[in-house]
Amino acid sequence: ITIPESVTKIGEWAFDGCTSLETIIIPKSVTEIGEWAFYNCTSLENIRIPKGVTKIEPGAFEGCSSLKNVIIPDSVTVIKPRAFEGCTSLELVVIPNSVTEIGYCAFENCSSLTEITLPNSVKSLGYYIFGNCFSLETITYNGTRDKWKKVKKDTLADKWISGILAKFVQCTDGLVKI
Repeated sequence: ITIPESVTKIGEWAFDGCTSLETIIIPKSVTEIGEWAFYNCTSLENIRIPKGVTKIEPGAFEGCSSLKNVIIPDSVTVIKPRAFEGCTSLELVVIPNSVTEIGYCAFENCSSLTEITLPNSVKSLGYYIFGNCFSLETITYNGTRDKWKKVKKDTLADKWISGILAKFVQCTDGLVKI
């Protein structure tokens, strides 16, 4: 599917349950992808989020179990709760240095994710963001250990790492035990 340039928003639940959708081309004119816009699009393998999008809404790609790669543009500042939950084939996520907040359960149950790099712009992490990411071995933070310690973790802070293999966060100046 190719969305025309005249479209500026993909509405809530727009492609909900489109289990045969494998590829979609979203034009640069789109600045908003609504909540659960691609919910349970189980055949969707790759998505290129346009540069004008500033936040990834709750559940936008939840349940896209074939999604393998996501490159988030540097216009995005917030990844809302459950944005990529249940993307069990997700192997690569590129989070730009513009992202300041990652909401709860954003990458929960992304069981193929083996590594993730968090930008030093991140100021807030929700609970269970990597919950049950059973293959997640490496978490890299592009900032110092002191800056990492200042990142606000949700009140259920220990839950953001529940069910992962990683035992440390690799910072620019050394390791921080999780």
